[in-house]
Amino acid sequence: MKGEKAGGAVTYRMHVIAGDAAELAANAGGLIVDRMMSGWRVSAQLLENSDAPGDNRSVQILGAELVEDMESSAGEEGEQCVLVIGADSYDRVIADDARQLPAGLAEVLVWGRSPDPTCTFGHNLSAAALAFKTQAVAAAQLTDGETADEVAVAESFTSMNVKGGGVPLRA
Repeated sequence: MKGEKAGGAVTYRMHVIAGDAAELAANAGGLIVDRMMSGWRVSAQLLENSDAPGDNRSVQILGAELVEDMESSAGEEGEQCVLVIGADSYDRVIADDARQLPAGLAEVLVWGRSPDPTCTFGHNLSAAALAFKTQAVAAAQLTDGETADEVAVAESFTSMNVKGGGVPLRA
């Protein structure tokens, strides 16, 4: 079983940080659903407007756990954790009092303006991920940019490759 440590199985966790549910659903909704379906534990942290009516619903549709901060979603020792974050939030986290990213990350994936265009890759959404992402986008009531009728079938990320090899996410 995936979660058993006795057999030497590695467990995976993904923590997603976004400004609000609309940003989360539009940029990483498909990756969230595909990782959940692969047995990953996924948590989401919203930096702004986390009390907006569609926020909780959007996160629930995607299957993630809504948390206040990354520490409240901390997993077991030995668990591989991937941080997924928007470029603006990434800049804010790094610049905030010269703070570092949390220790123990296997990889950091950034959407939006790429800090390193040579490390960009696309994630093609499964049919299920596309369906759930479309519903989450609609629940977040996106009014500017992407609408539920225009949800992309791929998402683009820059891998910051925190620990050398990182966690392969191109499945």
